[in-house]
This record gives sequence, structure tokens and C-alpha cells, in this order.
Amino acid sequence: MSIKDRLQLILITYNRAPHVKNTLSKLLSDGSPVKNFDLLIIDNNSTDNTREIILDFQKNYSNITYIKNKYNIGLAGNIVKALDSADKDYVWILGDDDLYDFSNWSEVESAINNNEKIICVARYVLPEEKKYDVATQLFQITFLTGAIYSTSLFNDVTIKNSYDNIYTLFPHLPVTVSYINSGGKIYVVDKPISDNGMNLETTDCSYTRGVSNKDELYDRTNEMSWVLGYSNVISLLKDKNLQQECLRVAIPYKDIYASWENFYKCITNKYINTNKINYFLEIYNVLPDEHKQYFDLNNTFVLASVYKNLAYNLNNGLKNLNLKVDNNTNNLISKLDCIMNKMSKPTVMQRIFSVKNEGSFKVLRILGIKFKFRRTGE
Repeated sequence: MSIKDRLQLILITYNRAPHVKNTLSKLLSDGSPVKNFDLLIIDNNSTDNTREIILDFQKNYSNITYIKNKYNIGLAGNIVKALDSADKDYVWILGDDDLYDFSNWSEVESAINNNEKIICVARYVLPEEKKYDVATQLFQITFLTGAIYSTSLFNDVTIKNSYDNIYTLFPHLPVTVSYINSGGKIYVVDKPISDNGMNLETTDCSYTRGVSNKDELYDRTNEMSWVLGYSNVISLLKDKNLQQECLRVAIPYKDIYASWENFYKCITNKYINTNKINYFLEIYNVLPDEHKQYFDLNNTFVLASVYKNLAYNLNNGLKNLNLKVDNNTNNLISKLDCIMNKMSKPTVMQRIFSVKNEGSFKVLRILGIKFKFRRTGE
């Protein structure tokens, strides 16, 4: 069976007509080895002239199938639709603004003939000395066009995990994570085929692109960030050390945070100073141990979890509750008060909790919610 019969190309796009035209011109040029491959284009309900451009190409290339979504289902939703639409042995999902160099295409064909399950075809964050480093490979494959997948890896679990990761912008990664968890090895080409063509200064790559009324979206969608999404995905890795190594590789990269110091600052401003502690903790859970220390949580993290659960369970967060507490609860509050009094500067713990006396009440503030407890002996 020829590679043409085994590999399907799926191009996803939204409101980038000039980019689509350039990409199709490259993929369908006379010198392109994939010009006759089946090409499915999934248009996320573009409002520009994307449709007209694609239909123009379709007149001359019968291998193009065009689908226009009835609604804009988001970039990640379109990625999952592409995964779910794959119907050949292999699928390569393409962005509408990426770059291609097919001079090493023969290696891709050899890899497919050898039944490699995941073929990494991008190398811009994967230098030769890191070619076999799993954390760096996974970071490279965050780039959608960076990998060709064997559809034999698609099953009820991997595709469900992809649907569940739509909010992260990385719904294609659960397939790779599952493969890594099973001991699979990613094949990396010697010379890259694809490269990231996105101009970060001029391109809208937000999680809510195309949505007119963002106030009606879930808070998680509006508060999503690259590192929060990636942290959620790598939490699926069974190897906890690998989870941490994935962030060691990704966070200092120039187009992510560029340095750990910048990461500390950005995450503190986005999630801690705004009382979005629940999102911060999802990042914290996979953060390398040496960087957890910055947030001063090591000795009090368990206690923080206890009080977070307490806040949730006390009538689902109702404010200004007047409750009589038993000695055990009062002791916990006293211990927390003692811990925070010993801290020399504001910390994450102090942003989560505060304790003070108001007349005959002890006032506990948790995640911005105030609870009043009658002080014992009064």
C-alpha cells in the first residue's frame, strides 16, 4: 500500500484567508510530495473569504474535501474534530500558517513503512543533543503540526481525554502521553519537515479567539494560560519526575516565559494576586520541587488543603457564618494563626488565609470568604 493511501492530511483554519492560500499553494505545488494526498479542510466557521479561496483550489484539486463548521467551536474543538475525522492509518493535522520543507520527506515515508506510531517532524525546540529526551520531545509536539500520528493509538480513552482537554488548547497531546505511559518511543526525523510560522506579535492566538461575548464563557476558559493547560495535560503522565522535567524544559523557553523569574511574576499576578488559587494549585502539583519553594508552600500545603476543603464544605461558601466551633477546629485555627505570624513577608498562604479577632468572634478569611466563629470561653 502506498503512503498516499495510508496518510491523511487535515488542515484546520479560522479567518486566516491569506495564510490558507499560502499553505495550500505550498502543499499542492508541483514539487510537493503530498500534493495528491487526501486533504480534508475543516473551516471553523470563518467570516472572511476563506471559503471562497478553498473552493477555488477545490476546482483544480479533486483530493480536497471541504467542511465548514456551523459554529465556531474554538481552535481546540477543531483539533478534536480533526482527530475524530481521521480515517486512514496515519493522520497529519496541519495549522493554517505553518512552514514546510519537504526535502527530507523520504524519511517520513520510511518511518510510516516501519510502522512508527508517532513521528515528530518539527525540530525548532529539539536540538540534536535533546533528540531522544522525552520531555523535550513532548514540548516540541505541543506544536500541532509537529507530529504525524498512527490512528492505531486512537481509542475510547485517548479520544475522550482529547475531548476533555479542549479547554487546555492541547487536545492532541493525550494520545502522545498515553503512548509514553505505555513505554512507546517517539520517532524524530533527522531534518525537520514543518516549522512554526506564527508571528506572535501580530497573530491572535488567544484561547477565546472569535468569541464575541467572553463574559458568558466559563471562568476556566477565560483564565486559561499556556502553562495551566500544559500542566493539566502532563498530569496524565504516570512518571512524576517526567511531569516535573516537562516544565523544566518548557517554562524557560524564549516564547513561553523566557525565565523562571518571569514565570514567578506572571503566575503570581494572574492567579495568586487575583485569588484564582485553584488554578495556581493545578500548576503547583506538577511544578519541579526546586521551584515550589519559591511559593513558600512546602511546610503548609497540607494545611492549606484542609482549610480549602473547610471553606467549600461550610454551606458551600456562604459568607459571614456565625458558628460555634469545637476545640479541634479552634486548635487548627490557632495553629494557622501561629504559622502566619512567624512568616516575615506576605506569602501564598497569607493570601489564601487570614485570622483575626473581632469582639467575641474569631474571623477566618479563606479565599476571600469570611467566616465568623464564636471564640471559646466567651
